[in-house]
Amino acid sequence: MTGISFAIFYPITRARVAVRYFTFAPTPLHLSLLSLYAAYTGVIMYVIFAFSDPFADPGMLPPTAFIELLDGEIGTEFLTK
Repeated sequence: MTGISFAIFYPITRARVAVRYFTFAPTPLHLSLLSLYAAYTGVIMYVIFAFSDPFADPGMLPPTAFIELLDGEIGTEFLTK
């Protein structure tokens, strides 16, 4: 359901921003601000998609701490005291 809501929400928000910018004649300032906004939202969307599943690429994080916990390498110093 998240993909469907994103597919509906994202173009609507982009259109709302574009309508506000393009009511005036496009100047270099308007185009640069719109380009910065597009780059910013692109980076944010990449980060969201990259870390939506932390065990798959491109934002893969190895489960090293969990493996050490299962092997008994974490917390053993507290058990020996």
